[in-house]
Amino acid sequence: MNSGDGRRGVGPPNSYCPPYRSASISLDPNKSSTAMAYSMPPNDAKNLHMDSKSDDIEMYVENMLNELKGKMQNLSNNLLSKVDNMEKSLDELEHAMLSFSSKADG
Repeated sequence: MNSGDGRRGVGPPNSYCPPYRSASISLDPNKSSTAMAYSMPPNDAKNLHMDSKSDDIEMYVENMLNELKGKMQNLSNNLLSKVDNMEKSLDELEHAMLSFSSKADG
């Protein structure tokens, strides 16, 4: 119990973790070793269908992310190409203006 939680005289705190109920331990003293029997969910068609559906959704999302990544890369490449072309055009314009300015002065 925390001293700062404002509760005094209260019994021991309850466990925050529920007990693991999927396993049962045999406590029979006649058995030579304690065995744990795990209860697994049955592999029926519904569970297999849900697994298949989850896999399909995962594949769909992965494909969509890859497609989006490809489109973003193409967009980035196109933008960089246009910026390079614009830079070249501005350089040509600057040279043309300097040439025109020097002809007007002379």
